Amino acid sequence: MSIINYDLNKDTTKETRMPKNAQKASDETTELVRTTLIVQLGLAGVAQQGIRRIAGCDMNRVNNILKLLKPKRKSRKTKEVS
Repeated sequence: MSIINYDLNKDTTKETRMPKNAQKASDETTELVRTTLIVQLGLAGVAQQGIRRIAGCDMNRVNNILKLLKPKRKSRKTKEVS
């Protein structure tokens, strides 16, 4: 039977941290999910202020994403003469 000695004075914070590249990937994934949430709530007809509260982001981000969902106006059609 072996005895494991633990050093209680040892700093273990370095062992529990995520590597920078993994944390960056995690942040990018979070932002992608947040953007998808904004799009889905916009398509469901939720008010922009409500989307801002639910997604936990600023109003500019909500506006910039939702303005891409609005159909653009079509140019005037010329009347065809037959």
